[in-house]
Amino acid sequence: MSTVWATQLMQLDRFDDAEKELRKDLAEQPENGMAHALLGLCLSRRKRFAEAHEEIEKAIGLEPENDFHFFAKAKVCMADQRYKEAETWLQKALELAPEASAYHAQIAACRIARDDAQGALAFSSRAVELDPEDEDAADLHVIVLNKLGRREEAAALLEGSLHRNPHNAYAHANQGWSELHGNNPKKAVVHFEEALRLEPDNEYARSGLVEALKSGNPVYRLALMYFLWLGRLSPSIRWCILLGGYAVFRLVDRASYVWPETAFVLKPFLGLYIAFAVLTWMADPFFNLLLFFHPKGRYALTDAEWRASLTASVLLFVAAVGCLLYLCGFHAVTLLAAFFYTMLVPHVHTAMQVENKRHQPIFLLYCAGLFIAGTVGLVLVYQEQVLGAQILQYSFYAWLAYLFLGVFLRTET
Repeated sequence: MSTVWATQLMQLDRFDDAEKELRKDLAEQPENGMAHALLGLCLSRRKRFAEAHEEIEKAIGLEPENDFHFFAKAKVCMADQRYKEAETWLQKALELAPEASAYHAQIAACRIARDDAQGALAFSSRAVELDPEDEDAADLHVIVLNKLGRREEAAALLEGSLHRNPHNAYAHANQGWSELHGNNPKKAVVHFEEALRLEPDNEYARSGLVEALKSGNPVYRLALMYFLWLGRLSPSIRWCILLGGYAVFRLVDRASYVWPETAFVLKPFLGLYIAFAVLTWMADPFFNLLLFFHPKGRYALTDAEWRASLTASVLLFVAAVGCLLYLCGFHAVTLLAAFFYTMLVPHVHTAMQVENKRHQPIFLLYCAGLFIAGTVGLVLVYQEQVLGAQILQYSFYAWLAYLFLGVFLRTET
C-alpha cells in the first residue's frame, strides 16, 4: 500500500514525502523490488543520480523479470542525460514487454535528444499504433513529425489530441511548433502562450515562444526557416550540405581570381554566402539580445539565456570598439581583434547554454582557451612577432574544430 501512496505523492511532485514513505516500506520489506525502483525514480527527480542508480539496480537484482525496473533504470539515465545508455535499458524492457507503448515512446525521446528524428520515427509510430489513446506517445510522435517536416500528418494527430483533451499543454505547444514550421509565428505565439497558461513550467512551450517572438523579425525568420529545414535532415546529410557549401565557396572564390572576367558575377555570390553565414552564426545571440526590449520576450528567456546574451553583447561591444578604432586610424590589429571576438560570439553563446551538465565545462573551457589564445596572438601581432600570426592561425583551426565537438559528444551520450 505504501508504494501506491508514494506513487501518488510523486505525481504531486512531493518527492521528500514519497522518499520517506518508500524508505519506511523498505525498512519493513527490504526485498520489495518495486519500492526500490520507485525510490530510484524519486531520487533521480531530486538529482541524486548515484543513489538512484543504486536503488534501481537492487530492484533489477531482486526482480530481473520485471520490465518496469528496466524502464525505471532508463528514466534515471535520461534524467542524467545519458541517452545512449537509456536506450539500451529500454530495449531490455521491450524484450520483456514488447507491446508496451511507453517504452517505444521513450526510445523515440532518446533519439530526439540525440538529434536523430529519422531514427525516432519508427519508435514513435509504433507507440501510437500500440496505444492511440496515449497522450504522451501522441505528443512525442507529433514532435517527430514536425521535425521531419510532415506537417499534414502532425496536424491530423494534433486535431485528435486536442479534441480528446483541449487542456493538453504539450498538444498546444506542438501546435505552436507546427505553425513555426509553417512560417506562421503570430499563430505560433497564441498556441505557446496557451500551453504556458495551462502549464507554466513547460520548457518545450517556453523555448517555442522565444523562437516565435524572435521570428516576428523577418531577418530572424529567414534564419529560423533554414535551421528548421536543416533539422529535418539526417546529421550526415546536414554535414554534407554545410561542408559542401563551404567547398563550393572556396572553389568560386578561387575561380574569381583565375578568371577575373567572371568576378563581377562571382563576387556578389561570395558576398551573399558570407552574409548568410554570418546571419546563421549571429542570429540567435543577437536576436536574444533584442528580446531584452520586448515586453514578453524579457520574461521568456531563462537565466542561462540571459547570461549568454549579455556575454555575447560584451564581445560584440569589444568588436565594435575595434572597428571604430580602426576607422579612426589605429593599428590594423584592432580590425583583426574585432573579427576574432565576433567569431567567438556564437561559440560562447552556445557553450553557456549547453544542457548536459557533464559536457558544459568542456565547452566553456574550450571557449576560454580560444579567448586566451586569440588575445595572446593579437598582442603578439601588435608587437609584430611571427608567433602571433601562428597562434591566430591555430586558433582559427580550433574554432572550426569546435563545430564538431558537439557532434562527437552527442554520439557518446
